[in-house]
Amino acid sequence: MSCLLVHIESPNQALRLLQQVRNQISFSDVLSKSSDGRLNLGLTWEGLHRLDGEVLTKGAELFKREFREGMVTPHRQKILGDLSHSPSAPSNWFWGQGETKKVHLALLIYELTAEKRDARVNEILESPGIDLVDHGRIDSAQLKNGKEHFGFRDGISQPWLKELNSPGAISDEVAWGEIVLGYQDNSGVIERHPEIALNGSYLVVRQIEQDVEGFWKSVGGVNGDPIAVAAKQMGRWPDGTPITLEPNRAKNRPTNDFDFLSDEQGLKCPVGAHIRRCNPREGTERAVGKKDRHRILRRGRAYGPAAPAEFFPAALRSDVSTDNRHNGESRGLLFMCLNANFERQFEFIQNNWINGKVGTLSDELDPVASQINFETFTIPATPIRKRCTRSYSNVKTVGGGYFFLPSRTTLEKIIT
Repeated sequence: MSCLLVHIESPNQALRLLQQVRNQISFSDVLSKSSDGRLNLGLTWEGLHRLDGEVLTKGAELFKREFREGMVTPHRQKILGDLSHSPSAPSNWFWGQGETKKVHLALLIYELTAEKRDARVNEILESPGIDLVDHGRIDSAQLKNGKEHFGFRDGISQPWLKELNSPGAISDEVAWGEIVLGYQDNSGVIERHPEIALNGSYLVVRQIEQDVEGFWKSVGGVNGDPIAVAAKQMGRWPDGTPITLEPNRAKNRPTNDFDFLSDEQGLKCPVGAHIRRCNPREGTERAVGKKDRHRILRRGRAYGPAAPAEFFPAALRSDVSTDNRHNGESRGLLFMCLNANFERQFEFIQNNWINGKVGTLSDELDPVASQINFETFTIPATPIRKRCTRSYSNVKTVGGGYFFLPSRTTLEKIIT
């Protein structure tokens, strides 16, 4: 996959590009099992205006305020943890921080091979007047066993929608309106939206740089078992097995059909673990009656070279992608998610669960995903709990934006 972040100087250039790719764009009625490549298209608020201001005139104020304002405002920086004077400050970003060449369009290009992907990317870039913003091409990397750069299997926990996704655990089913505009959500309410947004969705894109060496160093000095400590922080073993089901060892069970009802004290999976924060399930006070109002359809795509083997514990090296040629290069995750309401879904998770304090953990944040520095991570145990030091965050934001994914009907209205 490649993500192209495009700046377009004129509406005519934009329309020519959309006409060029219109038949390549994937919609929900197209099966993804085909061997053909796929393309998705997202527009920023500025991009929508560049394309066709007249289409937006009626009901434009019904687009979500977060989308209209963009990801970078003083208020939103506090919500998302992109604090000024921190490594994640927008002033340090590669793209999305109010740069001179603003992002108007995101093209997500999927192919089975890097060669086919590169050919499609080059074809698009040859279009007249199409210009990428600085650092505007992000190529994903296929890591071993579906893992991200820290060495953990990713993308296991997902909600699903009837007739759109393959059925999963019943506890993970959500109403269409949680993801797609124009339908009832889990509370029976239809999110306000302009007419042209019907059947569309909102897309979050965040480029997150990962410090793999720092992550494994931070867990390496605790009880002589860094993998066990890292699993406590993640909430799963590296192969995806939930530690609440298998607290002592991995068993290649990357299931999502479980809850925390039998582990409310966190003796198996700590209350502050990453997966427990991002999807509380049942068994905690903040999850009761609330969890299905904050689900997002997400995907993480690794980018950059695989980390050198010496960054990982010896027992993990044969199971992860490693490359000793790229010690000093940056790598990370291109986080993407779909939701119908930024404030209630993505921003709530980021502010309240990842960068927020849970239960009695008044001085702790998400040990894996929070880019805000904090000092310790608690592992409940009897008779005495354990405290792991965390000298600095091992992730930082280096780019991001809010986009709108139009339906086929909306796209045709804009083009014609």
